[in-house]
Amino acid sequence: MWLCREIVPYDQQPRHLRDAVLDWCKEHCIEPPTNDRIDRLIGGAVRTFEIEFFAGIKSKLSPETLSRLSDLLSTATQEDQQVESEPEHQTSVFSALKADPGRVSLASVEKEIAKLSTIQQLQLPTDIFTDTSTKILKCYRLRTATESAWQLRRHPETIRYALLAIFCWQRRREIIDGLVDLLIQIVHKISVRAEKQVNKELIGELEKVEGKTALLFRMAEAALERPEGVVKDVLFPVAGEETLQALVKEYHSKGSTYRRQVHLVVRRSFSHHYRRMVPMILEALVFRSNNTAHQPVIKALVWLRDHRDDRRQHLQQDEIPIVRWVTVY
Repeated sequence: MWLCREIVPYDQQPRHLRDAVLDWCKEHCIEPPTNDRIDRLIGGAVRTFEIEFFAGIKSKLSPETLSRLSDLLSTATQEDQQVESEPEHQTSVFSALKADPGRVSLASVEKEIAKLSTIQQLQLPTDIFTDTSTKILKCYRLRTATESAWQLRRHPETIRYALLAIFCWQRRREIIDGLVDLLIQIVHKISVRAEKQVNKELIGELEKVEGKTALLFRMAEAALERPEGVVKDVLFPVAGEETLQALVKEYHSKGSTYRRQVHLVVRRSFSHHYRRMVPMILEALVFRSNNTAHQPVIKALVWLRDHRDDRRQHLQQDEIPIVRWVTVY
């Protein structure tokens, strides 16, 4: 009972459990049993824990949730399969939930959001695994992922429902983490690509002016010597018209003009490719923060979600939450 109550709920690695038994025997000055006996003790403790653990999970699930969990294992045809692997044309919802998202695209994002919606519709209790070790949940999640829908249907109801609940609970977190990472990647990719494109265009037409400081002093000296002279006659002999044009281009490439060009490329990239993808991700995710410094970002995300169907190209500044987070071009 000691092993079942204090060790197994937190670690089920056979090697660690065997060490725990040997340490307990040493602490109580008891001769340790044989290896076979230790293995039987560990197996019995794990089975006892699973019986109680799985039964406790099922008792927390509503009849509606149990019914929806069963629906995850149903296939296109309701005939019982006589083979361990389901045919490709009879895939279940559970098989779809296990599938890897694949290459990042609009289609893959739609599939991941559909998976998240399916899991949320199960209405698993929010506190069902509050007191359960994350390590144990991951262990059962991996165990469930290795089984097919046909194999899960063969388990007793208590085990089947518990394994499905654990899998969906963990899978929901994985999908949310994946969507958050994807959102960060999209924002970063848009910005980086825009800067690369603008830099490429500028480099093609920009020749960096060397010795700007010395050139400035010479121009200032010439201007002071002939303050009433004409620019063409006074400054052009010192710097040259082409050099001055290069200076102007270099200034614009590093000032507000550069930022405006990057902003335009970002807008063009978003409107042509990512406009359908980003709102879907924002709609599927819930953003929260207890930090007051982050509330402007939370408000901005809420505004974007509420106005995802707004087709206006121009908005009044007082319509959107701008507090140090948005640069107006």
